[in-house]
Amino acid sequence: MKMKTRESIKIIFYLFVLFTPFICVGRTCYIAPFGLDTNKGSINAPFRTISNAIGQMAAGDSCILREGTYREKIVIDKAGIVLCAYPGENVLVTGCDPIEGAIENFKNSQNNEFCNRIKFDKKVYQLFIGGKQMDIARWPNKTTSLLSMKDWESSLVDAAGEDKKVTMPSIPVQSQSSDFWKGGYYIGVNSEATTKLSTWYSGGGQIISSTGELLHISQTCYGVGGKYANGKGYGYILNCLNALDTEKEWFWGDGYLYFKYPNHLATEKPLIEVRTRVSILEITANNVCIKDINFKAGTILIGGDKAEIGSCTFRYISPFVWNPGDNSSESGARCNWGDYTNGSSGICVLGNGLSMKDCYVAHSWFNGIVLWGNSCTVDNCIIEDVNWMGKRCSGINSFGADNTIRYCTIRNTGASSIEGGNGAWIKKYAIRNLWEHNRCENACNLVVDQGFFYINHQNGASPSANSEWRYNLLIHNQGPDKGVWTSTNVGLYVDNNSSGYLVHHNVVVDAKEGIRYNDFLDGARAGKGVYFYNNTFYQVNQCMASGRIPRGTKPDADITVENNLGIGCGGYGVFTRTSSNVEFAEKSSVENADNSNFTLKQSKYIDAGVLIQNVDISYAGTAPDIGAFETKSPTWHAGSDLVIPEKILIEDNEGLTTHVVDTPDRDLKSNYGKQ
Repeated sequence: MKMKTRESIKIIFYLFVLFTPFICVGRTCYIAPFGLDTNKGSINAPFRTISNAIGQMAAGDSCILREGTYREKIVIDKAGIVLCAYPGENVLVTGCDPIEGAIENFKNSQNNEFCNRIKFDKKVYQLFIGGKQMDIARWPNKTTSLLSMKDWESSLVDAAGEDKKVTMPSIPVQSQSSDFWKGGYYIGVNSEATTKLSTWYSGGGQIISSTGELLHISQTCYGVGGKYANGKGYGYILNCLNALDTEKEWFWGDGYLYFKYPNHLATEKPLIEVRTRVSILEITANNVCIKDINFKAGTILIGGDKAEIGSCTFRYISPFVWNPGDNSSESGARCNWGDYTNGSSGICVLGNGLSMKDCYVAHSWFNGIVLWGNSCTVDNCIIEDVNWMGKRCSGINSFGADNTIRYCTIRNTGASSIEGGNGAWIKKYAIRNLWEHNRCENACNLVVDQGFFYINHQNGASPSANSEWRYNLLIHNQGPDKGVWTSTNVGLYVDNNSSGYLVHHNVVVDAKEGIRYNDFLDGARAGKGVYFYNNTFYQVNQCMASGRIPRGTKPDADITVENNLGIGCGGYGVFTRTSSNVEFAEKSSVENADNSNFTLKQSKYIDAGVLIQNVDISYAGTAPDIGAFETKSPTWHAGSDLVIPEKILIEDNEGLTTHVVDTPDRDLKSNYGKQ
């Protein structure tokens, strides 16, 4: 299932690169669904399974997969292994197995609902019928995208002690019998604020008992706009047999899989597949290359160094799991960023030197990609529809040093598009990272007080990040679609005494704040060396904001704001301890703001910028222009140019209906600054 890229000659070049190593280095073997593991592994006598082939391969060998579906977990523990699809053929590696056994009718005496069930002892993480993902049984029923709150119900969490309670007044009377919801999970956003919501990520816990409208839960999560996520908010009950009452829902428990067919397939016999494996690819050796393979229903762990991943798809990566953690400990907070041991990290990169290019990553309860390793590059990828849990997960978490994320499109996320770490809870944040030419849109659908780009040192220049955000397009971040929210949704968010950032030539469209910098420490722990310059803001409530007041009397933070342009914005905002510069222009000052063209017309903003000490600004006139586009220089563009295969779009009709701004074509080729 190939994806087209910007090089027209790529296929010819690919064939040359693909087969040349097989002649020069190591042995080449073949695998096919019609093969046998007792074969020799030749093109005419291929192996049947990937695992068997790898077991017989030596370091430096290559393996070519013929078209078909492979239902197994791959572990690559030999250096220099190449694993790729035969040119032009569609290869799928899946964590799912077809279901076998007698399907029987079942009536649940608790809710008086009829469904189907089948005896199945292995734990089920996801269910697919006819290739499409089914919904975990939920109340209230899922009626919109998993990144929408429109079908959540009002709730009140009282977590003042060990006996944690959730009240949901709209629970139907017929569902209020004792322990009706026992064993399920409450997931919600709740805040101590009385009039508006303010949550950093979702909370909840397993339901240990229920009475009427009241749920007793085992745990709430730390750090949700209040230590125990207590207060008013919205939520739902998930993964409970008694919630199974509508088409496409399923539940696994007591050794049975319970489900209801989609209505249009009820009289047919579609393929039923269950995900029984959390991980489907683990790379523990160095210099491993994976090309042109589609992965579905499985997480990925890359522990070896210098892995090369190209032209692959990764779909339905993290399943629903519960990260319990601990309310007061570091691990209790850290678990909200995902955990590779239980699959909630999505694609977890622990090794160094990863090169990931031309890949599609989509559909995850938690993260898309997590870069714990250093010197990694993610280039020209699409990451979308991730973090259905509303945790502190992102399209890409970049925690390592010397990583580069460029020309990626990251859209439809529960929280931030890209996060660079946290000095207090993660104990690690991005150093010497470069984030450039990315297109991020429709972020923070389930939480607030985050941004398209988010970083949090909490300790000034210890050490300084020395990282750069440049030439990025950031579109639509207004927060969840239900409730009244007090916290911010930001384009570029440098939080809590972070130091060492060049943030320039970015465009922020339709957000509550364009840029936010928070600093509340004095002296050596204050933020240092942060520069916000030559950014353009369009239809944002406030261009610049600062949410913290210095504790001492001396303004120790070293923040510079210059050459920025606001168009159709609500105002400057509140920004202290800095020199400040945002010019406000009419829409007529740029070529066509409504059509995503922010190139300056002949106006007072051309050659009107200032030079900044210790910062090298590239410009073509007598001085820098104001805003993100230099009129006399070649314009820039952002985002991936991959075209998602139509077959995937038809099969994965989940999470693609959320709000998207300015996307006339599905591959989201950017019109911003495009020549």
